[in-house]
Amino acid sequence: MESVKKIKLGENRFIEFKEKLPKYETIAKTILSFSNGGGGNIFIGVRDNGEIIGVDENELLNIPDKVSDIIYSFCYPLIIPDIYTENINGKNIVIIKIFPGSLKPYFLKTKGKNKGTYVRIGAENKIADNEFLLELERNSRNVGFDEEVNYNFNINEIDISFLENIFKIKANKKITKNDLINLKLIREENGKQYPTNALLILSGKLDNTYTDCARFKGITVNSFIDKKEFKGNLFEQIELIENFLKNHLNLNAEIKGFTREDTYEIPIPALREAVLNAFIHREYGRSGSNIKIAIFDDILEITSPGLLPLSINILNIFTSKRSEVRNKVIAKVFKELKYIEQWGTGMGRIFNYCEEADLNNPEIKENGNFVQFVFHRLKTPIKSNNTDKTPIKSNNTDKTPIKSKNTDKMDSNYKIIKYLENNNQITNKVARSITDLTNDGVKSMFKRMTEKGLIEKNGSKKGTYYTLK
Repeated sequence: MESVKKIKLGENRFIEFKEKLPKYETIAKTILSFSNGGGGNIFIGVRDNGEIIGVDENELLNIPDKVSDIIYSFCYPLIIPDIYTENINGKNIVIIKIFPGSLKPYFLKTKGKNKGTYVRIGAENKIADNEFLLELERNSRNVGFDEEVNYNFNINEIDISFLENIFKIKANKKITKNDLINLKLIREENGKQYPTNALLILSGKLDNTYTDCARFKGITVNSFIDKKEFKGNLFEQIELIENFLKNHLNLNAEIKGFTREDTYEIPIPALREAVLNAFIHREYGRSGSNIKIAIFDDILEITSPGLLPLSINILNIFTSKRSEVRNKVIAKVFKELKYIEQWGTGMGRIFNYCEEADLNNPEIKENGNFVQFVFHRLKTPIKSNNTDKTPIKSNNTDKTPIKSKNTDKMDSNYKIIKYLENNNQITNKVARSITDLTNDGVKSMFKRMTEKGLIEKNGSKKGTYYTLK
């Protein structure tokens, strides 16, 4: 059954469990959050851990009326759910299905729009801040932030030569101001021309259109080896980011006959797709937030402001060919310049590139109001026929040895796994002694290993210990 599959996934942006129907505002907040997002399902009669306990038969028929009364009394604009019951293994549960609303934002009548609008962040309901409210209002009008005119800038103060150059190089096209108007980069009002946010974003004029890149030592952010801040137009930033990544990733080689083939430990085309995705789909309307790229010994993270588009399900993002564009103008420019091959195929290509390179599957996470793209570094060594023992050149200019998880027996994750294979559990203190990591380093390592499903956390506070999952 479809409901059983959803319950097994656990609570997330689209699913919430309740043992019994909560009272008033508690259930209303979840209904509002789903309406302001991509919809969702509330399962009544299911514990937080996914255990189906069912609903008392005396309450079963009353729940639909109670939910309807709560929505009418507390929610505005009006929300119409689909409420029905299902019998799973002899236990009756109630499912409240909420559809994505077209009249966003939806809010609590008792608190008003500014203080009573709720949105779904991960598996929690949060009050929407002012920037989120503006995004919801734009969403209801089907207008993106990048389409809006920005009256704070004079069109004559913006140098568009970078667009002229990039269109000539990438599209073999001479671009004019009329082209910029057709692309919605410039808008005419009352005989005057104004830039849209898209033009300001592409030119790097907005205060959050820059990128922070860092290569950290180890697996924590305690110390870094290299740090760069890239500004300027987006196309220059993309090239600078690619160079930064190549400088800090290992270069491997395979000898085929008389030919030597060099490959980076993470395929550059996969990284380029992910970087492009961050620039095209991020939330530019949120001030004070920019793209961040971090390289650790074990992973590479690309963090982008804003949640995933409302209709995109994080659970099948790599296999789905569905595409929802947040920044339509920016996306169209990138498509014209052939940075985008075909809508809805980028994620699948990233997955395939990593699979062909024998890497662990890449991950996408929603962390607060950010999306994180996580690449795992080299999983298995690339076989080489290099019998002459010639050293393989590396672009790892920081000279810091990067450990391979499967081949370097001194790797911290490897030590933890080997220890747990011979012992029932491990604590932070023991892990520090066998890995030489700091207290924070061990905590970060445990967190990542838990997220990857390698180990499981038990106990709390000083009594915390970990076991193999």
